Amino acid sequence: MKKIIKKVAIATLSLLIVSVSALPILAQGGQFDIQGIQEEALLSIDVHTAPMEMVEALAHMDISETSDELTALVLSARNTIIFGDQMWSVHGGSFVTDADGTVTYAPLFSDLFPGWDVPVVRVERSFIPFNNTSFDGNVSLAAPPSDTMSEPFFRFNNGSSTTATAYVFSAPSDLVNLGLTNEDTGACHDWFPNLNRGQRVTFRNLVNGTRYGVRASTNGTAGMARIRVN
Repeated sequence: MKKIIKKVAIATLSLLIVSVSALPILAQGGQFDIQGIQEEALLSIDVHTAPMEMVEALAHMDISETSDELTALVLSARNTIIFGDQMWSVHGGSFVTDADGTVTYAPLFSDLFPGWDVPVVRVERSFIPFNNTSFDGNVSLAAPPSDTMSEPFFRFNNGSSTTATAYVFSAPSDLVNLGLTNEDTGACHDWFPNLNRGQRVTFRNLVNGTRYGVRASTNGTAGMARIRVN
């Protein structure tokens, strides 16, 4: 009986060692060290539910020699961070204006995420036509996807203007996200998360003849919001 118990204990300990070694190790300072972790174990990580420290460790992996599957996982981890709570602008100059007139410029994407590619969102045929006029109406706000932007609620053909303004008149709660995408290429242009009602976003450095899409979501209460774009 003692021999049987001993064999079971050894087997249990072996399984425990394998399971622990297959996961990233939480090093000092709360940083995950994923160096040397087998690819199979890395691919089992769900970036949508994993601790942010683990997502950040994945996001900063060198993808120059990784497999297609692991590269896709790393890019998903990066996008989870990119579409987080930090505003950014790909071309610079875009800003948010508070109700009291305070202006805050969005940092450059390249400064925040050096070496990372600008995300490209899926652009599909939409029932929302491209417009040459402004938008003023109700928008249904829902929680955003974890690693991309929501679908556009307004699309427009840009003429000679280099700016567009989006204003959140009302919403079920604060924490409204606004983003701008190039609808010709799918490339993201600007990202402004967690806006309060009454704040105004100015998208700058728009290109003549390019089609753009304005996208909205919320990290707060879902529901209808009134947004103006001009």
